[in-house]
Amino acid sequence: MTTSDSLTPFPTVSILRMIKDAQQKHGLRHGDYQRYRGYCTRKVKRIRKSLKFTHTNKSIGKNKTKFTLRPVNSETVDTERHLEILIFDTERNWAYAMQLKYEAGEDALSRKKFHMRQKLRKAIKHSNLLETLSKQSLRTDMTTKLEAQAYNAFIKAAFCLEMKEWPSALELYRTVKMIYEKLSKAVKDQDLIEIYTARCREVQNTLKLCEYNSSEQANAPMAEMIRLKLEGTDDLSMEFDKLLTEMQSKAVEKEYKTIRWLGLTAPVTSAKVKQILESADNLDSQLAQTDNYDGKISLYEKFLGDIRDVIQKFNEENRKAATESTDVQQNPVQITLSYLDYLRLCRASERYLLIVTNTRNSEKKAKPQEFLRLYDSVIENYEEVLRLPSASTKQEFYASYQFKIEYFKAFKCFYMAEAYAALSKWSEASALYERALERSTKCQKLLKNVANSSYVNESTADVETLATMINAAKVTALANRIAETAGGPVVEKGSDRPLIENLQEWTYLDMDTLKSPEPNVLLVQNPPPLQPMPSKPMFFDVSFNHIKMPDLGEKIDELEQQQKKQQAAAASKGPSPAKKQTATASGSKKGAPSQAGKQKDEEQGGLMNSMKSFFWGSK
Repeated sequence: MTTSDSLTPFPTVSILRMIKDAQQKHGLRHGDYQRYRGYCTRKVKRIRKSLKFTHTNKSIGKNKTKFTLRPVNSETVDTERHLEILIFDTERNWAYAMQLKYEAGEDALSRKKFHMRQKLRKAIKHSNLLETLSKQSLRTDMTTKLEAQAYNAFIKAAFCLEMKEWPSALELYRTVKMIYEKLSKAVKDQDLIEIYTARCREVQNTLKLCEYNSSEQANAPMAEMIRLKLEGTDDLSMEFDKLLTEMQSKAVEKEYKTIRWLGLTAPVTSAKVKQILESADNLDSQLAQTDNYDGKISLYEKFLGDIRDVIQKFNEENRKAATESTDVQQNPVQITLSYLDYLRLCRASERYLLIVTNTRNSEKKAKPQEFLRLYDSVIENYEEVLRLPSASTKQEFYASYQFKIEYFKAFKCFYMAEAYAALSKWSEASALYERALERSTKCQKLLKNVANSSYVNESTADVETLATMINAAKVTALANRIAETAGGPVVEKGSDRPLIENLQEWTYLDMDTLKSPEPNVLLVQNPPPLQPMPSKPMFFDVSFNHIKMPDLGEKIDELEQQQKKQQAAAASKGPSPAKKQTATASGSKKGAPSQAGKQKDEEQGGLMNSMKSFFWGSK
């Protein structure tokens, strides 16, 4: 390497952009770490081959082949592509470690866990060498040096995260975030700024996890952990799930707990049941702290999954004890199972109603069939609540859930009518609207008996709103039904046709739209549509005027002269007397023309026959 070459600076190596492009194009868009690992292996091989920097295999005489490694060091780095070898060697080992992590799953004693950590150590070895060579070389610019330092810190932090070394991981992630924040302010390339900012956001979520586990922020609220789980990557989702479980388990009181439900009492001795009861008590406060829809759905799904597991395990452990007591209602195990089932059914119904509210308020218009399925699930859950042991013994409890069932059946009937109305089946829709109105009237009567019940969240205003909505839809369906029966035009809502084309029809127009400065109502179509006009085509056959006939005068003269010579020769010979007599006799018998007549005809038709033979040949 010459002195001039040593002073020639390398181009800037954007490590983060390089690896992000490779990850998105070669498998990590779908989480395929094995495909990305194979790409990194082939990439390193191609770079070494293009640089003529491949490992050697030599055999001396009869000795076995000797493998000679060609490492990348300060003496061999001549171009920036030597640094790319270290980058993709690091990525190859990191991708292999992530593949092993997902294959190992939750098994802490799996050999793949140890293999994964070994691969991360190899990745750190290559990233350390990358940072060292970048800092020692005089040919790399400051951006490359900082990117190499941040990349090395990120790989080390990933290893510390797997080893549960939370303080070390916290410091390394802070270093990564600080470097990328400085780089985002220094560079002018907008794409690089977005990549650096995205990495900072990714690191920020992991920082919260490390802060909590390193006791720097042990009192973080549950909603904050849930938000970070939703915003984090797939690699961190399992860590946040474990953290949420740990937070809930720490909140469980060690003291004696008791279930009091429907006048029955049952002691709780199982730690898992205690934990799920504590989770049920904290769920409302967690939902209040969570603003977004996805976060609330995540809370409901996690709670429902946990309580199903607890019910199954508790039922298996106490199957014999649940049947020992003759009085099922006084059996503590049966009381605990009934209460857990009650919590599961109620929370599942709340989740369905949350989906209904979100679907109803969304910008995209939903079909009535979507609401039918959700309300069916709610009704089934509440009917199952009434079938629980001891549910019928508490009159207030039983009446409250009877009201809920009737209330949501009215909603179901309403949306079923909406589905028929969407298909223009007005008779069926009118009947269903009438049925829904009857159910809403029944709900108003049932609500008077359970208005002060703690099990009922619906108010009189909610039932009246439902009745008003049903009445409005019923009137519209009735009008359409009458118009359809009378053979008149059916009411059109939101028609795009001009008003001049449907003056004899009743078109529904929104008053708020008409009062706006731009009502967006089409009176006439401008410009008017084009219409085909009939026309009679005229044809003139003038091609014959351009045909030039050949001159046949000379040919005709020659033919006439030949004809005259033939006639003269025939006349000079003359017929014999016997033939003349025979010809006369036969002519008198048959009435044939005379010889003179034949000659005259031949003279008249001779020219025409000659012309025919000239053009078409003789017969």
